[in-house]
Amino acid sequence: MKRTIISLLCLFAFYAISTAVSPKSAPAKNSKTAKPVQVAPKAEPVESAIKDIDRLDFRRLIYDVDNKDTVIFQGKEPAIVLYTAGWCPQCRKLEPVYERLAKEYKGRVSFYRVNYDNERQMCISMGIYQIPVLMFFPMQGRPKSLIGYMPYEEFKEIIETNVFAK
Repeated sequence: MKRTIISLLCLFAFYAISTAVSPKSAPAKNSKTAKPVQVAPKAEPVESAIKDIDRLDFRRLIYDVDNKDTVIFQGKEPAIVLYTAGWCPQCRKLEPVYERLAKEYKGRVSFYRVNYDNERQMCISMGIYQIPVLMFFPMQGRPKSLIGYMPYEEFKEIIETNVFAK
């Protein structure tokens, strides 16, 4: 018992000594030699043209996912929904393309993003098991979906043919 207590005290002393402030990292006593710390100006928040949505938003903005018999689009303009996750490399690669197109089509097409990890139950109920998935919701007609990354030009052509097709 005595040995255990002595061993613990020695370990504690060693830890205290090893984590103590060394003279090199101690603050300077001479205020003339201390350099003022530069504080970077706060960056203005960048407004995204993409709206992050959850199940409730999806029901309100797109359609009622719980009513699988009928898909009645709720939107005022065509919509594109990206199902994504932060850990997905193809999703991260697609994000700048999606953001660019969202800015380009602002006011004509609504761009939404659903986090697959946060809304897994909704995604599974919609048959989405892989990501990234893009769902195109035209004003009339059935929604279409695509899986995987696509470059800007191809994505733009798909928007023109699937969202604005008459």
